[in-house]
Amino acid sequence: MIGIVVAYNPMKKGTKSMKVGITVWQNRISPVFDVAKHVKVIRLDNNAVQIKDLEMTSSLPLQRAELLSNAGIKVLICGAISVPFAKMIAGRNIKVIPFIAGEFSTVLNAYLNSNLERPEFNMPGYRRQRRRRFHGGRPNGR
Repeated sequence: MIGIVVAYNPMKKGTKSMKVGITVWQNRISPVFDVAKHVKVIRLDNNAVQIKDLEMTSSLPLQRAELLSNAGIKVLICGAISVPFAKMIAGRNIKVIPFIAGEFSTVLNAYLNSNLERPEFNMPGYRRQRRRRFHGGRPNGR
């Protein structure tokens, strides 16, 4: 059973619902997005949280980006991700939050409570001060 505590909703003001994708392997964040087989799709409606599974049926960047986009995902939380995959996904207006590690429910709670930037969620060996995010095809949306 997954325990989810929602104290903060990271949706933009005026947004009715939002979907977040988190790659999962054995109830932890998948270490590498490029070969991940499962994505938990979390639908946030005000303070309600619904979780469904999405199977990644392709290994190609374009098809994976389309699967995420067609599922309505706006934010992808994952472990390591190669630049071609990150750019393809960001090109679909999906914010990529890479290099995340930890148990699924802990990471989801951290995201919902705006604590995902804490060092305990960094992948081992990841030491940059600012987490690299891909948005709109460019790092950090710039």
